[in-house]
Amino acid sequence: MKQKEDTCFSIKKELFHTSVLSKELIEIISPQFNDVIVDCTLGGGGHSRIFLQKGAKVIGLDCDGDAIRYARSINQDFSKNLSTFQINFSDIKQVLKEEGVSQVQAIVADLGVSSHQLNTAKRGFSFQLDGPLDMRMSDSISLTAEDILHSWSKEDLSQIFYEYGEEKKSRFLAKAIVDRRKKKAFRSTLDLSDFISSLSRGYSRKHPATRIFQALRITVNDELGQLQSLLKIAPQILAPQGKLAIISFHSLEDRLVKQSFKEMSTKYFYPINVASPIKNEKHFFTLLTKKPILPSSKEISQNLRARSAKLRVVERIQEQNICI
Repeated sequence: MKQKEDTCFSIKKELFHTSVLSKELIEIISPQFNDVIVDCTLGGGGHSRIFLQKGAKVIGLDCDGDAIRYARSINQDFSKNLSTFQINFSDIKQVLKEEGVSQVQAIVADLGVSSHQLNTAKRGFSFQLDGPLDMRMSDSISLTAEDILHSWSKEDLSQIFYEYGEEKKSRFLAKAIVDRRKKKAFRSTLDLSDFISSLSRGYSRKHPATRIFQALRITVNDELGQLQSLLKIAPQILAPQGKLAIISFHSLEDRLVKQSFKEMSTKYFYPINVASPIKNEKHFFTLLTKKPILPSSKEISQNLRARSAKLRVVERIQEQNICI
């Protein structure tokens, strides 16, 4: 399972990915020497590097082989303290078992798509570059965006456009896509992007295809399902006072994290018409961020993709042996 370093790896470092909210993350996690930290989304290895520089040990996960190889290449000087696995973070318990680790001091997840994935046309993530309708974060995934576009029903397309893309015109666009594919298959990302743009009217700050591409990507990679798994698993593997930090980039992710953190940091519920409060059996955390931590204007000016980032953090409560 562990990914070996590829000595032929040649992606330019400056083109791979710029980690967001690094300063804020290191301050709130405050890693100590020999802490074990799980980086669930290794990406370009930027967040892991700042943990390694503090003397922590990092277990890095990513389903994208390019990310694994790149992260190892820039962290060669910390190779003894960095273990990498090409795997989804929903399988985190399997990884820790292999590493002989029962509890960790922090879990970090930087959700979304890396700059490298967006900038590599052949990955099919960008509506601005011409590439195949792929959108898989790992070649172990069989489903592609092309499969969805050409075989799913109008109803199913409409549902994912509405739920995962928050697209108000989901039914209209789903019908248009089905009608178009009967006459001519979608050939590429730009073909789909241009088609959606041709159906749009009026001015919008967002590209008309943004929500559709987001919905397809989330569906292909089961992104929300993976996040739900992480939120469920985290209390089981965090040591007391261990921290779970999640950086989200769109409202679906942030809403899920916000609601989950709120639920798991509430000690008692006070239902109407109930004489005494009810203890929350899923009270595992203390909420450290009542409001999300946002990037500074300086960071946004240097990295425009940081503008939608939100960091939320919880800390594991002291009680031991909580049944989950």
